[in-house]
Amino acid sequence: MAAADGAMVEDNSYNLLERSMINKPHYLKHIIQFIFCLFSCAAFANEPKLLMSYWSYHDKSYSLYPVAGSFNTMGFRITNKDMLDKLNYLNMIAYAFLWVDPSGIARFTDSSVDLSYLDNAFCVLNKNICLDRHNLYSPGAGNFSAFSLLQNNTHSLKKIISVGGANSDQSFDNAISNVDNFVNSIEKIVAHYHLNGVDLDFEPDNFTLERMNGYANLLFALRKKLGSDKIIIVTVSADQNINAKSWKKISEQVNYVSDMCYEFHSPFNQPAITGYNSNLYADFNEPLISRYYHISCDQSIKSLTFLGVPPDKIVLGYPSYALAYGGVKNVNYGLFQPFNQKETPVFDFGIKSKRKNSISHCLTAIKIRIYRACFFYKETHERCVGI
Repeated sequence: MAAADGAMVEDNSYNLLERSMINKPHYLKHIIQFIFCLFSCAAFANEPKLLMSYWSYHDKSYSLYPVAGSFNTMGFRITNKDMLDKLNYLNMIAYAFLWVDPSGIARFTDSSVDLSYLDNAFCVLNKNICLDRHNLYSPGAGNFSAFSLLQNNTHSLKKIISVGGANSDQSFDNAISNVDNFVNSIEKIVAHYHLNGVDLDFEPDNFTLERMNGYANLLFALRKKLGSDKIIIVTVSADQNINAKSWKKISEQVNYVSDMCYEFHSPFNQPAITGYNSNLYADFNEPLISRYYHISCDQSIKSLTFLGVPPDKIVLGYPSYALAYGGVKNVNYGLFQPFNQKETPVFDFGIKSKRKNSISHCLTAIKIRIYRACFFYKETHERCVGI
């Protein structure tokens, strides 16, 4: 897939795990918060190419796709052969997500999922890091230590932690307000588990001038603490508003800037009008109505380069998942049409839709547009799927 002026391309692909997932539940707003899916990310600007994925979970549902080498409820090691096979397609994987407490310390989300007795030595010395969101230390499945030991058959797999995710305003503010505590906690995790770096996936609603300056200062301190050999990635939304002066400072400290070019429209957002999930180019036929989102991957990448981000550091993230809409009339293949959220089926990994029709019923009519996006429509079920 072409990107702007040498920009790298990241493919958030469900095909990597041969999973087909449609419509995230509302609590999984960010793509990489889908329950236990790896997303392939291909970067082609420089050799060797970057092939990156995330491992993420929501609450106790991690058991649907646990990290190979973690423990089941009986205390036995889990062999996730599917995951191990897929690692051979990758050279980088991120563990998502850690959060940042009010003192600026990066902490695990759920100790019963992330940690096990194998982490006791680390946690005795770093109690604040191991206390989870519930302020508990209840080691159990040990997905994180298992993650740290993952490897592919070419021994080229780099492992990083991802901090933040959707709705991470508070974690971001905690980090930039307590820089020393944050970078020290990140360094301790990276060093102890022999990891290769960190992905900062902070997604505040608005980057104020204070936040921009704070982010630049944090990244300077983080690079100084981790050293030049560790990977630092900054992940931003497609419509980020960081200014050129701040981007210059940020770009100097990071290896990659990951542009989240997806989730432009979804059945969980208003207005209740269908739209592209991730269109490469702008479509001037989009409806000009209040609150309707207008952006494209091309526009987002060009904005980053205009602001001074080096093209060879930009990773364009695009999805290979689809979003289903229900109650859509067969007008313009269902594109830019009203939908009914109550009639919209929800599909997710390990969850079967309770509605009569599945995604296979939707994929019977295809319209591919010059905007490098497509829509599928099934008139008898009044369902459409946007990619």
